[in-house]
Order: sequence, then C-alpha cells, then structure tokens
Amino acid sequence: MDYQIRIKLLKNLKKIIIKYQDEITVALQKDLNKAEHETLFSEIYPVVREINYLIKHTWKYKDVKLAKLPIFSKKGYVYSPRGNVLIMNSWNYPINLLFIPLAGSIAAGNTNVVKLHPFVLESKKVIEKILNELDPQEQYIKVDDSYTFADMFESHKIDFLFFTGSSKTASNLKKLIDKHDIEYCFELGGKSPFIVTQYANIDLAVEQFFYGKMLNGGQTCVAPDYIFIDAKVAQTFSLKLNKKIDDFFQSEEDWNNVAHLVNEHTLTRVMSYLEDGKADFNLLKIKPQIVQTNDLTDEIYHEEIFAPVAPMYIYKEISEFEHVYNQNPNPLAFYLFSNNKNDWNFFKQFKAGNYMINSTISILDDNSLSFGGYKQSGFGRYRGKASYEIFSVKSSYVKTYFDPYKTFKIHPYKTWKTKILKLILKFNEFSDL
Repeated sequence: MDYQIRIKLLKNLKKIIIKYQDEITVALQKDLNKAEHETLFSEIYPVVREINYLIKHTWKYKDVKLAKLPIFSKKGYVYSPRGNVLIMNSWNYPINLLFIPLAGSIAAGNTNVVKLHPFVLESKKVIEKILNELDPQEQYIKVDDSYTFADMFESHKIDFLFFTGSSKTASNLKKLIDKHDIEYCFELGGKSPFIVTQYANIDLAVEQFFYGKMLNGGQTCVAPDYIFIDAKVAQTFSLKLNKKIDDFFQSEEDWNNVAHLVNEHTLTRVMSYLEDGKADFNLLKIKPQIVQTNDLTDEIYHEEIFAPVAPMYIYKEISEFEHVYNQNPNPLAFYLFSNNKNDWNFFKQFKAGNYMINSTISILDDNSLSFGGYKQSGFGRYRGKASYEIFSVKSSYVKTYFDPYKTFKIHPYKTWKTKILKLILKFNEFSDL
C-alpha cells in the first residue's frame, strides 16, 4: 500500500470515528451499559491518540530506517507489509481492540480482513458503518462474517493473524495457524496479581484496585484478578475497600453507570464463586466483593474472573507468592503497591507481560510503551512504535560504499593477513576494560 494511501486512510479513519462517536456511545450503552464517560476515555480517545501517533511517525518507516550513521556503508532496516492481515477483535472493548491494531496494520501498509465479535451486536453495526464509509470498495479492509475459523482461513489468503481474546480460543486458532504456516500476535489475559506490601500507601492501593476492578464492570484483560496482601495491612485495606464499595453503591446514579456483565452465563459463573453474592440478573450486574481465602484449590483461583470480584490471599512471608504465582504464571499485568525498593527487587523475578507500580491500567494510557503478553498471556507486542514492528516484515539492510576489511576476507589467505587479524583480536580482548 502506497505511503500516501496509508496516511489518507488513517486521517479518514480518525475523522469517521469522531463523526460516529455518539453512535458508538449509544451502541456500547446498549451492549454493555457503558457510560458515555467511560466510552470516551477507554474506547474512543485511545484510538484517536494512537492514530495521531501513527500519522506523525509513519514516514520514518517508508524507507530504510538507519541503525547507525553511515561511514563506509548505509545500515538499517527495511519495513515491508506482511500482506493480508486478519484482525479478530474482542467484545469487551470492541472499538479500542479493533481500531488500534487496524490502524497499526494500515500504517504498515497491509490489506486487512476484520472478524467482529458477535456478543456486541450494536457495536458491530456501528463498526460496519465506519468501515464501509472508510473503504466502500473493500480494497484495503474487508469484514468477514464466516461462522468458523476454518472458513476464514479458506476464504482469504492470510499472511498474519492478530487475535485478542481467550486462551481457549487462541489454542484452537493455533492449530489452524500451524497448518497454514501463518505468523501471529495473540493478546490474551490471565490472572493478574494485585500485590500490597506493608510499605504500600493503602489509600492509593484501595483507590487503584477499585478503579481497575470497576472499569468496564471488571471485564478488562488487565484488571486485577486476585489480591496478595501482607497480613500487617490486610485488615486496614479490607475495611477501606469495603467502605468505598458501600459508599459508591449508595448512589443510584453511580450504580447505573457501571457496565454490566456480557451475558447471564458469565454472571452465573461468577456467582458460583460466592457464598453470599449480591446480583441483579435482570441488569446483569453484581456488587463488587472480595473473597478472603488462601485455599488455592478454590475455583476462584483457577480462571480469569472478568467481573468485579476477587479473592484475597493474606500472606505472612513474602516468599509465599512463588507458590501462588506458579499456579497462574506469566500474567498479562503485574501490579505492585509498595514504596520499598526491595519489594520490587523481589517481585521482578516473576515474569509478566507488563509491570505497573502503584497504579493500575496505566500502561494502556501511554502509546510510548508497547503492550503485550508473555507465554500464557500472549505472544507479540503492539501500540505505538511496536505496531510497526508487529505488522511489518523487518529485514536488515546494508548498502556498502567501501569495505576496509575486504583484503582480510577474501582469498588468498596470507600469513601477514592472519597476523594482523590476531592483533585486531588481541586489541578487542581488552577493549571493554
């Protein structure tokens, strides 16, 4: 795709999304009961911000991107489009999780096939209107409504897959990917720990946990999934968090502005974790609740919750975390609340896709940082600069003007050449001292 076409598509995409922002807001309110405020800051604004970044920086990747200043040769990388990219979005952030990767793929010069999630029908309708207005001839973007994954791969010559969703679906996709020899990026989830040590600012921890768990009704891939907290501060944290929950739900307006769960099946599953859970099945809503249990065989520790409910593990020794972590390793997000450097030095040994200290969700507010998972929580990173990397074939490039070492490389190998090479090696042996 020509550079000028990429920029034109990105500018038009931004314009059309802003044009349809009211329809997007109404659709998400119908699908998930998202408040207008939440739709603006978690769906529309991140997409517009990402597109602005791509418009500003795409020119850097249209030619050779230099790795170092040329002296005897020009060295760098060539970024080529991958080809035809299949993007499968998720239902929980249908605007954000479609248009951010799609914008990155457009910036990299790919043609695209889009698979929209059926759980959010109103949002799906608006997305189809936006894409139809952006590319009515479907030269660069096609919407695929195939019923099965196999149908999608059969209908299109796919060169790269970008998938956001569950590990179970990713596992099924992986079989098709291997069969068709396709590269991919998986953005999954996992059980993200929320760790509070004795050195934490408890008020801040309460505030950030509440924010992270209430955003989109807890249906966020990086939502805190379980609390691991020092026994010295557990009671204080619990009292303050429960007060915040009770105060919040005294307001009918605040309760109305909370997103509901995606369907009755999800609500039933979450209620099964609780002995005295409070839920409204008509509204598909559940009151936030913390379950204090150190029993890792409890079902609530076995799968990603995706609701405003979380177990709390109270520890006496910080080393207990290793056992907890090993049950659900390599989460997408890792939250640590502490003002003690030694705590970070201990916890950083546990791998995760993204680390956040004294905040939640914040990594999604900054496209100067890439975002992605590790092993169980995903493969590949995107957003900002990383989107060019993931949606492009990155090839090394060298254009030689003069090779000062040519004499030593080619036959015939003479004794004097070997002596000089040994002197060079000797020099390099001590060059780091």
